[in-house]
Amino acid sequence: MNALMFLLVLGALEWRETTFEDFRDGSTDPMMYTSHRAQYEVEPGCVEFYARWDADNNGFYDLFVAGRSSYGQKLFMGQSGASYDVGHTITYLDCQPYSGDASGGIDLADLNMDGYPEAIHSGGWYSPAAYLYWGTPTGPSPSNPTLLPMRTNYGNCHETAFVYDIDKDGYLDITVCGGTGTPSQNYTRIFWGDETFLYSVYTELPSGIGCQHNLEMADLDHDGWVDMIIPNYGTTNASIVHWSEGRNYSVETLSLSLLGGTSLHGLTIADFNKDELLDIVFTGYSNISKAVIFWGNEDGYSTANTLVLNAGQCYGGSSSMDIDSDGDLDIIFHRNGSSTTYPRLYLNLGESPYFKDSNHPDTCRNLGNVPVNGTGGFTADFNYDGNLDIFLNAHQSGNPFTGQSPILWGPHYTNVTFLPHQGYDHHGVFREPGNVYDRSFSAWYYSSVFDCGEDYDRPKEGLLDYIGYEPTGSRIAFSMRSGPDSIPDIYWSKWYPVENGYADPRSLTRRYVQYRAEFSYQRPSWLPWLEEIGISFRVLNFGLKLWPDSVTSASPTNYADYKCKLWYMGDNRDSFHLNIREDVLKPDWRIEFWDTLYLDTIPHFIKLDGNMQIGKDTAFIARIFAPQNAIVGDSNITIVWTKTRYCSKDMKDSVMLITRVAAPGVLETRIVQPAHLEASTLSNTGVINFFIPTGEKAKLVVYDASGRRIYVTQIQGSGQIEWSTPSTASGLYFVRLEGSSETIVKKVVLTK
Repeated sequence: MNALMFLLVLGALEWRETTFEDFRDGSTDPMMYTSHRAQYEVEPGCVEFYARWDADNNGFYDLFVAGRSSYGQKLFMGQSGASYDVGHTITYLDCQPYSGDASGGIDLADLNMDGYPEAIHSGGWYSPAAYLYWGTPTGPSPSNPTLLPMRTNYGNCHETAFVYDIDKDGYLDITVCGGTGTPSQNYTRIFWGDETFLYSVYTELPSGIGCQHNLEMADLDHDGWVDMIIPNYGTTNASIVHWSEGRNYSVETLSLSLLGGTSLHGLTIADFNKDELLDIVFTGYSNISKAVIFWGNEDGYSTANTLVLNAGQCYGGSSSMDIDSDGDLDIIFHRNGSSTTYPRLYLNLGESPYFKDSNHPDTCRNLGNVPVNGTGGFTADFNYDGNLDIFLNAHQSGNPFTGQSPILWGPHYTNVTFLPHQGYDHHGVFREPGNVYDRSFSAWYYSSVFDCGEDYDRPKEGLLDYIGYEPTGSRIAFSMRSGPDSIPDIYWSKWYPVENGYADPRSLTRRYVQYRAEFSYQRPSWLPWLEEIGISFRVLNFGLKLWPDSVTSASPTNYADYKCKLWYMGDNRDSFHLNIREDVLKPDWRIEFWDTLYLDTIPHFIKLDGNMQIGKDTAFIARIFAPQNAIVGDSNITIVWTKTRYCSKDMKDSVMLITRVAAPGVLETRIVQPAHLEASTLSNTGVINFFIPTGEKAKLVVYDASGRRIYVTQIQGSGQIEWSTPSTASGLYFVRLEGSSETIVKKVVLTK
């Protein structure tokens, strides 16, 4: 839905989006959603990121360790004052214990849109509920959590919590999975968000669909609705749940028999081969010592389009980042097993097969010097020193194993900080920062297409204003484009950036308009959002003329000079090409363009600045040479044409120069005058004078400031017309002469 406003006094058109309904009909990046936030303006509506990594908004990553066997969960909150030298570590202070019954997955999101993220804990083993800890300025409060009911039998292995706006109603939903020792009793519940934030309504997926460790969500099939990937624990398959309008869904089964076991545990999604389709990495443990990559395909995922890697047992799943900064995403496997097990890095080769099993530093290697019995984690630049670090949730780590989870500091991963816990960190936060496709710190929003109306199907200027949140190191940049119809295609303009609030006129030449907002940030702990945007359009008074048509004689050994004029009214960033119709010019005839002082030739490419002035005639000489073998009576038609290059691509004009070969000294010239329109800028009567070239007809149309046509008539020849009547109101009017070869527009203010 688009907010539409006519500014009658200024004669401008405004497009404004500020409500949830306004933004909802656009298209959002998989990491963003349209919410009901109203933090900086009164109308609820916002485009924002749904995930969070900073619980207290101080700019640093915060890390959870999820204790098992009633040890509870701890949030290690990143603090300011950390060194950013290479290899320097952050000391995570203010360890806050959380009172969950056992361990499991944890997600962070600002569910109630008050600016303070909530912590959502899956509940872990033996818990009858998942826990929702409400955010405060100092972090999620351990007091009075909201309990989300789960089953109380079947082992209660609730290890997965994931936040996403599945039904696109502007409120984040919570998905919690239970994976049990009896596969048919796996289950998944989606707790629906609404304006009450009670999460009392839920949908349960069919029995057998449920996982341990983590699930993932993204729009895999590009249909505008999220898809949910759940590796069903204790089986050899995964479920892809395709959501659609009205909380409806369908379930697709994907065989994971290539893994050779049933202990499915963890997955990662990214576009590893850069084909703009998401690929899926599945891992497992116990009876699974392999990983399999399902390559994205327009026709869906298939075992015939996979890559199997001998990654080892991966109780902690995997994560993905560009470790070696070569532009390709790599995979880090969070392995478990013996006291000699280390996380393992597979470097992306940049071409098929993209990953290889080989102990070589350029393809595949272990990381660090600390053995880790991994259960989860993710990769990020935790100390902002430019090197990626790896946080590993761990049952135990170090040599000998102890109750602690390590941060391996890049780039060498031999410098380690341990986050202590009471013995069994089990999963914790698994969400990976950055764009789901390439992990870049960027995201996008494409608006719906706005119809400016027939009267704005021409070059126009656009003035943009917006209300948003741009914390330190973040930015919202806008671009615009336009086209001849409501569906963007090859006939639309390319995207042009909006600079200092002004849209490039090259992006606004046609009737239908779209904007793009690009969100970028330096720290995932400080994320921007957009609450309101407005764009005011005003038709530009464009005009382009090249004249006069002429007939001249030249001798075979001489040339004919034609005095031409070029006139332009439009944008001062424009430029022009002076060209000739090669298909009309006869062989061996040639043309040169000269300045009026005959000092230098004029290039065919003319920049407006320095060569032309807006609204003034620019004179030049077209010099035409006849062939030396021409005979008296030969003739040639030279058509010189010009067209603006950028801001008004539809503006073009031409002159016809006819040259006849005659005896030396014989000169014959005829000049054709262009159309002409005169109207007083300020007048108490609507009187205009006009001239139309002989043999041509034109239409004279008058519009008021709102774009309503109030007068139209056909004209030819020359004369005077009064278009106003005694009842015509005072105000701004536009007089438009539409001829067969050109269009002229004059602005008139009628006073009475």
